[in-house]
Formats: sequence, structure tokens, C-alpha cells
Amino acid sequence: MKKLLSLAFLLFFSLCFASKSNATAIIGIIGENGTMYMGADDALTAGTAIIRHKNQKIFVLKNGEEGQEPLIIGSSGSARKGQLIEYMPIPKHDPKQSTHQYITITLTEAIKKTLRENNELIIEADGTVRQSGLILVAYKGKLFRIGVAFSVTEQPGYAAIGSGAAYCLGSLETTNYIASLGPAERILLGLRAASARVTTVVPPFHIFIVDSAGVIETHTIKE
Repeated sequence: MKKLLSLAFLLFFSLCFASKSNATAIIGIIGENGTMYMGADDALTAGTAIIRHKNQKIFVLKNGEEGQEPLIIGSSGSARKGQLIEYMPIPKHDPKQSTHQYITITLTEAIKKTLRENNELIIEADGTVRQSGLILVAYKGKLFRIGVAFSVTEQPGYAAIGSGAAYCLGSLETTNYIASLGPAERILLGLRAASARVTTVVPPFHIFIVDSAGVIETHTIKE
């Protein structure tokens, strides 16, 4: 009996960390003067279960080069994918590249290489390569969405990914017309809207703020 229980727990734990679900809500907003905001919920799911954990879904990363501005990266999909991105080497931004070129070619290829080397890419029957969920990147006052097939699209000021994205975007579109609300408040309202309607989006909510000078603020809001 003990052996069966141990095997059941191992299977459950494996499902949790190998899940290819987009069970999350991640919001990015570019504020005044290029200040970058990104917020996420705290859910890690395995089927219908929600696992309490200390993993992050958002990472503020630099490559250590003098003058290199930090990136904010939000990862949906498997927890393992997020962990690999958190600790991957961040490539240098060649001054000859535009910001869009750097994200589309250099950063995206570095992410793909890291996932491939650690068996975290999904290979379809037709040979198509994809990742387990979307990625949101804020860099140099711009916002980008990396799709499951690694296509990159620049976003117009705000974006959301994950299972709660539709509710987040509805909230963001509405609050875009309320001048008294700042980006962090809008992110919080978007995450609350998703949490109210999507079972896989749960508090606490974590918000990261990086200004043009690279100063980082983090806030955790417990509901």
C-alpha cells in the first residue's frame, strides 16, 4: 500500500511540473517614459489541483554586460520551461540590431536552444517544433509576445497571455480609458477579473516594475 501511495504521489508531482497547460494569467504594460510593468497570478496546476509553490512566472534578467538594459520575461506553460528561462544565459544585444531584431532573432533563438538542449520542446508528428505556452517579453520600453511556434509580435502598449488572457484583455481595454488608473493598478484589476472567472488563475498576484534606468520594484498583493 505504501508503495502504491508513493507511486501515486510521484505521478501527481510529475504531472504538476510536466504539465503543458497555460493555466495562468500574465499581463504586460508599457507605461510613461518606457517604464515596463508585468504581473502574474500564483497558480501552478495539475489537472484540477492547484499546487502551492515558490516558483516565479516572471523574471527580470540581464546578461551582465555594462549598459545592457534588463528584460522582463513572463512564461506560461510548463513550470520546467519557466525555470529554464529564468537561469538561461541572456545573449548580448548587438548595437547594430534593432530592439525588434534582438527579440525576434537573438533572444528567441537563445530560448529555443535552451529548451531544445533540456528536452522541453514539443516535436509534432510533422516535425513542427513548438513550446508549451506563450512568452511575454518587455524590453527597452517595448512589449513582445512569443508564440508557441516562436513567432514574435510586438504588442501595442499592453498584452496578456495564459488561460485568463481574455478576461485580462477585456479589463485592460476598459481601464485604458480611465486616466486616473496607473499601469500597476490596471494589471491588478486585470488579474482580479481573470481570477473571478477562471479557476486556474489564483492570487496572490505579483507585479514587477522596471524603469528606464533599470531600477526594479516588486509587489505582492494577497487577496
